[in-house]
Amino acid sequence: MQFRKHFLFIVLCTSLFLTACGKENDEKVSASTEPKVDVSSYPVGVQNGKVTTNYYDILMDTMSKHLEVPEDIKEKTSIDDKKELYRKYLLYLNGINYKVSNDVEQEIDNYFSSFLYNAKHWTEYRIKHLDTKSDLDNSVASDYFTNAKNDMLMVMEIMEKYKLSN
Repeated sequence: MQFRKHFLFIVLCTSLFLTACGKENDEKVSASTEPKVDVSSYPVGVQNGKVTTNYYDILMDTMSKHLEVPEDIKEKTSIDDKKELYRKYLLYLNGINYKVSNDVEQEIDNYFSSFLYNAKHWTEYRIKHLDTKSDLDNSVASDYFTNAKNDMLMVMEIMEKYKLSN
């Protein structure tokens, strides 16, 4: 009987302790996990919250790098230098990591993810063509490049629709 009283007392104390530890926090938490960033330098669509600054930065950086690769290749004379440039771009593409956070980003991402797929394959086939000198590899690379360019144009069109261009 005494054991039973002690057991009930321990259970009661433990439950009161756990209840006290679990007091609710009345502090308001922002729904956005994105840190506060000064968006005054961003386009209107970012300022209005159509897309996050993170997603916008990834879009702009990726498109900028994609446009730089053909220009930088012209400056390279050796095959090894060209392959190295393509490999660096491929590493960049493979390292892109993001998540869409709203419907506008999803609409853009329908084409942006396709752009990434085509840009990766274009780069891989450009490297392969430099190794093999095959007309087939060159043709496949050109097809992927055209598809990537078309996807990029669609991304830019949607960005314009939501005032995401400067």
